[in-house]
Amino acid sequence: MEFLHFLEGIRTSFGNVFFSACTVLGSEIALIALFAINYWCVDKKFAYEIGASYFMSGLLVQGLKITFRVPRPFVRDTTLTPVESAVSGATGYSFPSAHTQTSASALIPAAYEYRKHRLFSAFCILLIILTGMSRMYLGVHTPTDVITAFLLTLVSTAVIVYARRMHGDKAAHIINIILTAGAVISVIYGAVLNSKGIIEYKYLADCIKSAGACLGFTVGVFLEKRCADFTPSHHSFGKSAVRMLLGFIGTGIVYCTKLLYEDILFLDGLRYFLTVFWITFLYPLIIKKSEKI
Repeated sequence: MEFLHFLEGIRTSFGNVFFSACTVLGSEIALIALFAINYWCVDKKFAYEIGASYFMSGLLVQGLKITFRVPRPFVRDTTLTPVESAVSGATGYSFPSAHTQTSASALIPAAYEYRKHRLFSAFCILLIILTGMSRMYLGVHTPTDVITAFLLTLVSTAVIVYARRMHGDKAAHIINIILTAGAVISVIYGAVLNSKGIIEYKYLADCIKSAGACLGFTVGVFLEKRCADFTPSHHSFGKSAVRMLLGFIGTGIVYCTKLLYEDILFLDGLRYFLTVFWITFLYPLIIKKSEKI
């Protein structure tokens, strides 16, 4: 807490804006955009590593959150004042930091993929550091939250990248089985804790949404390999931009189906499943079919 109080004491208006912008690097939207762009237009295998890293580390982080149920630092220490704009997005448990995990799961693979370009790799690492630092500067996470999330993601990513590049599709198949099992276990675990009154309904909802997205990933990449076998083409910037635009429009339509129903837990999980399923299978299948016309 002393470190957070120190950061609180050196806050400035510029620093608040800067670190609020940095924290966006750890948002789901930023990761989905990076994953989808690579999956549709650049390198599907690299995109897979980003997605697998995100879901593997995400399941671990989610499990630790509902197991230890650590309150936010400003809840534990009422003398600590967080940056007001960050409070609305800091409603869950504190340990570990999901924003740091999300940022690291995208940028660690990127730093490794382009390791020959040392400046780019260093820039990726800098962005991870800034994301973690932003969560502490804003007063919504402790150093323990941030460091634990980073280490979990680093180990998860290292295992996935090594296995995927050494053993190819066989490793990817095993990873998908592990992710699928992990998603199911997380929902069961969350449901048990909720039924015993240990965690609130909203945390069970988070488990179901995460599991739905994870299953959308594993089922989507499985079917894409067998039914579409889509390969990103190196089109002109204009054609790639159109492909991305249409893909993101479809993603937005599926995600916004939330507007069509009330707060129904199963439908929320299904919405997250279909959002990722669209990115990994349905849209690549449409691209593949349209190229044959």
